[in-house]
Amino acid sequence: MTVPQISVVVPFYDNEDLLGDCLQSIAAQTCADLEVIMVDDGSADGSAAIAQRMAAADPRFRLIRVRNGGPGYARNRGIEHASGEFLAFVDADDMLPSHAYEILHHTLLGSGSDFASGNVLRVGPSGTHQSALHSKAIKGRRIGTHISKTPQLLYDVSVWNKLFRKAFWDRAGLSYPEGMLWEDLQVMTRAHVLAKAVDVIPDPIYYWRERGKGALSITQSRTDISNLHSSTEFDGAKPLYTSIHLSRARSSAASREAMRAGR
Repeated sequence: MTVPQISVVVPFYDNEDLLGDCLQSIAAQTCADLEVIMVDDGSADGSAAIAQRMAAADPRFRLIRVRNGGPGYARNRGIEHASGEFLAFVDADDMLPSHAYEILHHTLLGSGSDFASGNVLRVGPSGTHQSALHSKAIKGRRIGTHISKTPQLLYDVSVWNKLFRKAFWDRAGLSYPEGMLWEDLQVMTRAHVLAKAVDVIPDPIYYWRERGKGALSITQSRTDISNLHSSTEFDGAKPLYTSIHLSRARSSAASREAMRAGR
């Protein structure tokens, strides 16, 4: 059996109104060498039937059904079935532009970095616009950078606008915390710190849907920057943040000392 280039994990829970658009946007990718692992997180609506129809129509798609354990649990179960060289995630209420994985994949093949991150557009009743959160991190094209060089990347803690080398993901021992929200924060903080190099590209590669009425979706809530400071996972990540800042401080001090010695 041929190993696919990219494994895409799509967890869903009661997303029958939007799941079809999400899956169609993945199926339409110009980089077609994919396997798409749809993980039913115990849905009670018609979401699973939509996923089953997609699996029947396109052999690249397969459905896995698990007990309801939340996004982190569902993503972890999907990763267990991933066989591709690269790994990606999509939330069931969002969509991709058709060129998303082609751009990310091409970038990583050229750079050798551990993962690549692309720009994000919000999509809602008022139209399409730049994600304010991601604009803080993605300020141009950077190849082979790192969070110690580009600390504003700490604002980019979403997993779904990225393509990871699966070998890096496994080597770093990355997995999602289960049974909680904001699960992206811990795993992305670790990924940023443990990566040898990452790529950042300004091309929009993800459509992050916003809801016009009612409560925010889980996706919207967990990536609100104010939640990064109230989440218990932020406390757990503080040692990693501290090590970055200490490293930067030592490097700056060493540079100043070298400049004084050279006078």
